[in-house]
Amino acid sequence: MPLIVNYSSDATSEAVPEVMFVVSTTNKMPPIGILKTDQPQALLIRMGPSGHVDVLKQYLPALEKIEGLPVAEFLERAKNAGKEFAAAPGDDEKVQHEKQQMGIVFNESRFQMQALYRETDPKAFADPDALIAFVKEALSGNRPLHWLSEKPKV
Repeated sequence: MPLIVNYSSDATSEAVPEVMFVVSTTNKMPPIGILKTDQPQALLIRMGPSGHVDVLKQYLPALEKIEGLPVAEFLERAKNAGKEFAAAPGDDEKVQHEKQQMGIVFNESRFQMQALYRETDPKAFADPDALIAFVKEALSGNRPLHWLSEKPKV
């Protein structure tokens, strides 16, 4: 369900525009279906402009090269990837495939990740105050992001 959430007690702060919050007992219901484990869980997804994390800026600021190119050059090339790697008339199937793969490699959104937060403690689902605490903790930045590629914690 989309929500408007103001997680701060400071009346002058701005509310997060919108989040999607899903509680499910299985991983069959979108967007929970993107998770690898089939267990009770809550997923909070930041939507809109604040809904993505720029991994290059936030987690990899010291990175010097991507695909053998300086970061600035890679990003510039990614902006033009649609034109640079577009199939041309007369390209055979192999060349088209190579260009398609390079278009994926030089995708502008390659380092943009969806801002997801996950809770798997069933006690949190039974207690409204615990659910509210989960949302506040996530949106205030006090809870780590959940990455879809992350291995389930045992």
